[in-house]
Amino acid sequence: LASNAKFSADTIWIKGTEKPYYGPIEIPNKNAMRLAGYGEVKPEITVTGEVAQTVIKSGDNYASPFYACMPPAQVGLENLIVKNDIAAPAGICYCADVQVWVSWEESVRETPEKMRFGVRNCEFYAKNGNVCFRLRDLDQRHNQALVDADHWSMVWNCKFEGEGDLMHLSSQEKALVVSNTFIGGGRAMVFEGWTNAVYSRLTENVKIKQNLFFNQQYAVLYSGVCDDLEFSHNTCVLASGTHVSLTDTGLDPRGTTYVEDNIFQKGETAVQFAEESWSEKVRVRDNLFEEVDSYGEYPVVGEAKFVSVDPEDVDFLRPNYDSDADRGEYYLGALAPIPEPACLFAFVLVLASLIRRR
Repeated sequence: LASNAKFSADTIWIKGTEKPYYGPIEIPNKNAMRLAGYGEVKPEITVTGEVAQTVIKSGDNYASPFYACMPPAQVGLENLIVKNDIAAPAGICYCADVQVWVSWEESVRETPEKMRFGVRNCEFYAKNGNVCFRLRDLDQRHNQALVDADHWSMVWNCKFEGEGDLMHLSSQEKALVVSNTFIGGGRAMVFEGWTNAVYSRLTENVKIKQNLFFNQQYAVLYSGVCDDLEFSHNTCVLASGTHVSLTDTGLDPRGTTYVEDNIFQKGETAVQFAEESWSEKVRVRDNLFEEVDSYGEYPVVGEAKFVSVDPEDVDFLRPNYDSDADRGEYYLGALAPIPEPACLFAFVLVLASLIRRR
């Protein structure tokens, strides 16, 4: 529990077993709730059958005249496997469609407490055109500007794998999508412009950093040009179409979007705009391009030289020491290159010497 009861969150611990738990689960509006797996087996929550359902969903009470100004419940998800295997979706269903709980309190702003209020260490698998995940906006004051510096929605260290889109983001302000893996699908990340007429805000100040994107059919990122949208230090491999597609005309381009320090390997285009004039609002620089046309300032045209392209490998999409992603003390892409063998050998010798002295 947080120290202030107004912002406290209840935790439900879920024990991993050899059998799945069956959803769907809807989190009521009046509570902030954290679902967390524990034990040696990561618990699985799933839905199957013919009825279109989302597996885990934040409550939605906009239709209520008594709670018209109250947002859906704020949810934390940790150490879970969530699957949506329904056979005949009608419209869009998700593995999880949630707002992520964060707190304004001093007592929960520091690690590790801060990290628990988010979505982390989870795996999401969607079939038959369903979507792995939607991150809803978290704004308890509607259209007012956020003034809390630590008010962020966080998705961290998760895996998303499916056949359709992998992640949708409704209108967002202050969202972090960091150190995740996206495998397959049509588009890895898709920005939605609005939530609804009562509760809506334009997208701005979203950071997409140090993620691995692998084998998307159409695009890694589909968005408009948004203020302070940062797409940096990501590794994007085998996107059949465009890696960063800034072609959504549903929102007028505004502010500055940043596309920096990424690896783009293969595909038709690395960065694409709906109109050429949009490029003036996008800063593209210091990216590595391999088998795809280079673009922007200070491009690096070379080879990433990944240690492994097997998603099950611990070194999946990690550059080798002789990769062009290795810039000395700095590197491009999501993961640091493995050390050069000679340097690693020297480190082992120094470590062995220290052990002998002790």
